[in-house]
Amino acid sequence: MANDPPIEWHRSRASEFARRATEPTERAELGITGLVESVPSYTRVAEAPPPADRVLDAAHAMGVGREWDEAIVNRDDRVRVDDVAAYPWRAICALRIRSQTGRQFVGTGWFAGPRIVVTAGHCVYLHEAGGWAESITVVPAMAGASRPIGAFESRRFRTVDGWLQARAAGSDYGAVLLDEPIGDELGWFGVGALSDTQLLRAWANISGYPLDRDDARYQYFHARLLVQVNPSRLFYDIDTFGGQSGSPIWFTGTDGRRIAIGIHTTGGVRENAGTRITGDVLANLREWRGDSTRADGAMQSAM
Repeated sequence: MANDPPIEWHRSRASEFARRATEPTERAELGITGLVESVPSYTRVAEAPPPADRVLDAAHAMGVGREWDEAIVNRDDRVRVDDVAAYPWRAICALRIRSQTGRQFVGTGWFAGPRIVVTAGHCVYLHEAGGWAESITVVPAMAGASRPIGAFESRRFRTVDGWLQARAAGSDYGAVLLDEPIGDELGWFGVGALSDTQLLRAWANISGYPLDRDDARYQYFHARLLVQVNPSRLFYDIDTFGGQSGSPIWFTGTDGRRIAIGIHTTGGVRENAGTRITGDVLANLREWRGDSTRADGAMQSAM
């Protein structure tokens, strides 16, 4: 609308990249075991060949909603997802975030149950823009002006004390709770707390809504091996940009499950990074999924 404040926008400082003509396809890997929750069935996507290079020469740009950089590593290998009506793409949502100060931000989230959309902590609690978001509109399967599933506004959010009080990078995760069970229609991601060995041997997928491509109105995808892990974070040279904060980092198992193993949060000069799903993170997501079925309007943080 004409009276809306402008969306927070940061143009890439990188040179323009040619759009790739290939279709997004996920990497399927062996050995997805461990602490994993079930996910609805879906039609499997074919495997893709590995990218040609992994040179860590970043052309980067400032992130959105938080003063961290997002990086295009060496060359921009992201591809646009044209069939967002298919699973898992339809379970990934564009977020339109209105802060307490009246500023608007964009982000990404993903369904982890019928009424819970997981995202970055800095998408629900904005330290530099008044704290808890005033409202977040969740738009599944957005493609330009098309909103085939609809748009769902929420004022019920969750994050953890580590993010709310300390801005700890390893605690940068949260959730948007919806009143309607939209995930029953769309499907959702399973969630897994996997070992270092499992994480480092499988290809990771990231898809979300970046601002540098089509004003965050289309979904873009990229996949590569993880570069490094630590107890609370994942590091990778998968290409991302501002607006993709909150995107799922997931594995595709040979048994046909999409298992989220992290939440994308950060870009930098050498690599991008996300919050690792550990046993504690998984426990909080389970609790929040239970909260989503109750009529509770309060914003909360967990330990």
